[in-house]
Amino acid sequence: MRYRAVLLLLLSAPLGCDHPINWSAFAGSSADGGPPAGPPDPNMASLPPPTEQCIQMTGRAFEIIMTNCGMCHSPSAPGTAGGGFNFIDDLTKLVNNTGPGRMQTLLRPKDPPGSLIYSRIVEGSMPPMQIDRRPTKDDVPALRDFIMTCLPATPPYPQWPQASMPPDAGTVVPLVPCGPGNTCADGGCCFFGACRKNGETCGESTEVGSVKGMCSSGSCVNGDSTCGGLDQACCLPGAQCSAPGTICGLANNKCIACGGEGQECCKYGGACKDAHNVCAGGGGGGQRPFCAACGLPGQICCGEGTVARKKCDTGVCTHMVGTPGLGDYCPGAAPTPPVPPT
Repeated sequence: MRYRAVLLLLLSAPLGCDHPINWSAFAGSSADGGPPAGPPDPNMASLPPPTEQCIQMTGRAFEIIMTNCGMCHSPSAPGTAGGGFNFIDDLTKLVNNTGPGRMQTLLRPKDPPGSLIYSRIVEGSMPPMQIDRRPTKDDVPALRDFIMTCLPATPPYPQWPQASMPPDAGTVVPLVPCGPGNTCADGGCCFFGACRKNGETCGESTEVGSVKGMCSSGSCVNGDSTCGGLDQACCLPGAQCSAPGTICGLANNKCIACGGEGQECCKYGGACKDAHNVCAGGGGGGQRPFCAACGLPGQICCGEGTVARKKCDTGVCTHMVGTPGLGDYCPGAAPTPPVPPT
């Protein structure tokens, strides 16, 4: 009863003008129907801009990325130009996802330097140097602002406003594959199976990464550091050797000769220099495949693949059933096992 009496006294007491109750505040608006009064929300600065502005910024980012990346990384790119990364036209796959074989996020919201696409454009390694169309000075800040402003931290992510590459996407100068024994013309460098001319960047692979520096007479030069030449350190990442006829050795991480008879097979552009050599052995312990004589009677068959695709100078390549370690050989003499390098 005492509590009820107190409540009745409070309800019956007149309200003074010094403490009026603003009933409209409970309805979320001011007394005159306008927005509620009060200090500005400090979090408003971190909210995204109006949708119309982000639509424009997203369209601009799409043009930048497709113009500079679409020739290699879109579904319509020829062959394996993008190294398996061929979904540049799908924004939902780019946000907070990594590229094939890479651990760096392609587009990271609020973090342009942590976005692989942005960082590669800023450092000038993408597009590759052999492509004449380059990002403009206005492209970088536009792409940066798009990543900072218009990409949400969590799904759902937006999609590009268009579905086709803009015109004039630049001219792609195709890379020349390395020749037999990792050879390249005019002192070029063989990196990841393709030749780089003197003065060009050493090369990059979607799966492995970029070898920093410039090609110079078969070696990769990066400041005071030189790698990739015969007896030089192997280039990182990927243990690359760029000079003709070299491969990274297992013993000391230096580039050793390859491709000659009795030497280890080269990795790219033809495993052996001589047409009458073929890769043999390897597959166990510390021994890698090596170049062995082929094609003559008693020697192993030249070529790769099935027996029907392999060749001999005389006769037809034959498989010696029940003779372990010899496999295919050329008829006309007793099979001679290839001699591994010492």
